[in-house]
Amino acid sequence: MNALRRKVLWGATLASLAIAAAAPASAVAAHRPVIKRFSLSGAKLSEEAGIAALKIQVRGATSCTLDGPAAVVGVEWTGRCTPRTRTYRVWLPANRSATPQHYRLVLIARGRGGVSRRYLLVVVPGEPKLSTGVWIMTFTNLTAKTAPEEFPIEFLPGGTVFLAVGKTSVSGGWTYKHGQLNFYLSTPEGREEFSVSGPPGGPLNNPADTVTVGGTPVVLASISLRHA
Repeated sequence: MNALRRKVLWGATLASLAIAAAAPASAVAAHRPVIKRFSLSGAKLSEEAGIAALKIQVRGATSCTLDGPAAVVGVEWTGRCTPRTRTYRVWLPANRSATPQHYRLVLIARGRGGVSRRYLLVVVPGEPKLSTGVWIMTFTNLTAKTAPEEFPIEFLPGGTVFLAVGKTSVSGGWTYKHGQLNFYLSTPEGREEFSVSGPPGGPLNNPADTVTVGGTPVVLASISLRHA
């Protein structure tokens, strides 16, 4: 009976040793791919359409799949992943709305030990909008060194602008892009062009503005805008 018991214990010990010896190999094989890097780099996202650099680095994968919205060109592919960082070019569409546009990209890495996923949220900012309505323009003639004068100026949706000078009103047009307001006024002396910068809603200012009088650009004015 003791001999039989010793045989059973010895057999169990050998089985335990065999399992222990095989454990490291199984553990290595069970490791899933590791996504070391999945990010946009070297690109300043703006409301304008443009190309962004997508950097990917994966270890322990046999293949990778990149997926995302159809609006983002260049994100749908399946290929080989490498431990070295690889750069892919993707095209992001313009965002003409005032609110940011969100795109979610996903990277799926497949290996012998399983599947790993990582998500990347790309935010394309909205296009800045000028707060239309009546503003007050402060105009200082640097050449004549006159005192600052204030005039009500109205920016209408659609790109029309009106400036009241006493009982006279002159009109023109305006555009606002990347925080830069460009507008012109058609006066009896000719077309005058202005350029001021600032965030949407103001204040907007330019301490040394170039004014075009009669087709000739002259730096002679300091102008600023604030809401009435």
